[in-house]
Amino acid sequence: MACRSHGPRVFTAHSCECHSPGFFHTSQNHYLLYDEKTGALTPRGKTIIDHTPMRRFGIPEDLLGALLWLLSPASEFVTGAVIPIDGGFSAFSGV
Repeated sequence: MACRSHGPRVFTAHSCECHSPGFFHTSQNHYLLYDEKTGALTPRGKTIIDHTPMRRFGIPEDLLGALLWLLSPASEFVTGAVIPIDGGFSAFSGV
């Protein structure tokens, strides 16, 4: 609502987009995705990969392109958008 009520006054320099990251492999969630002893995918990790058309977990660098675009003049007419950065998972969810 704040975006709509402030309209062009705010959007000359700011807008209300967000990115929506999918499953990213980090040290924080490693144990959920990979078996500590074997290094193989856990059942949860396998289900995620099986439902991700790109067939991999994201890495932090995967976020950069969309974030740089959102910060650039190229996206100045974009507002209210949610940009999924999930390797296609949102199209095939079910985990």
